[in-house]
Amino acid sequence: MAMYQTLAEDDAVRFIRLSPSEPHAPLSIELVPGTLSTVHETYEATSYTLGDDQPTTTILCNGEAFELRQNAYDCLCRLRKPDTSRLLWMDCICIDQHDPTERANQVKIMHLIYEHAKAVLVWLGPESSDSALAMEYVSQLDSQKYVLEANLYAWGGTANLDYDDKSYLFDNVSESQENQLLVTALCALVSRSWLLRMWIQQEAAVCSDTRVFCGDHDVPWEQFFSLAWLLLDRTSADWPRWIDVHPAAIQKSLSAALTIQRNRVNYLKIPSPWAVETYRRPTAYLPNHEEKLVLAEAARTGPVVYKGRELLVLLRECSGCQAKDP
Repeated sequence: MAMYQTLAEDDAVRFIRLSPSEPHAPLSIELVPGTLSTVHETYEATSYTLGDDQPTTTILCNGEAFELRQNAYDCLCRLRKPDTSRLLWMDCICIDQHDPTERANQVKIMHLIYEHAKAVLVWLGPESSDSALAMEYVSQLDSQKYVLEANLYAWGGTANLDYDDKSYLFDNVSESQENQLLVTALCALVSRSWLLRMWIQQEAAVCSDTRVFCGDHDVPWEQFFSLAWLLLDRTSADWPRWIDVHPAAIQKSLSAALTIQRNRVNYLKIPSPWAVETYRRPTAYLPNHEEKLVLAEAARTGPVVYKGRELLVLLRECSGCQAKDP
């Protein structure tokens, strides 16, 4: 396409400068060439599902008509500011989709594009009838507590966390018509298609500042993940019968969120808060749940302990995800 110029350097990329305007005004963007070495932490990278081929919406790109799928269009409308421009990376625009060679080269540096971003902006999609209720609940969760619990699990698997002690949504949410509506909204939120994309395992894991958007609401990744952690049942028998949603319906989404958090622990080098103390004890010793929490608070800057996982485990965890070339 005429608007795309060849990317000559190995770390060359394109960005889009999203022009400011009021809501419902036509979208206008400008392609901005650059290299990852010169634009470090000056742009924000989007993570979203491309959605159906139709319908599309026409926007202006470098003053020319450009057809954009609806979900990508909705994402840009949400991210547009009224008075200042915004420098973004969005694969369906920044990569020339008609050039297979460029697509292949950009895929090779995709992790660097997200790693070097100032922030990663996850777009779950437009607001639904109950998404505001769900996002408001998510925004009030004690993410520090729940992420810490999950990280202890990520650092060493089930042996390092007494799973019977993990926080669980239904320890504090009992049967009522109001809670029925709330839980239905929460399950619908984590069931959105974004969590079933294979690429998100990379996109959401490599940048410390990752935010999740749904309609007019947004929360840090840690808040959104806390919801997934709370919905993970200790055993299948724990799921209340008064909930219309079957736990199997959201299991793949919850597993994907847990995998992302594990990847964040490793990629962002989140320190293991109790590993040093554990190594000082006899081999058979494993700290109990309370000890882990105390050690975590006391040693947040401890060394990182990586635990590799077998290929078959990774394949099983990702088997339900959707993966295709961007």
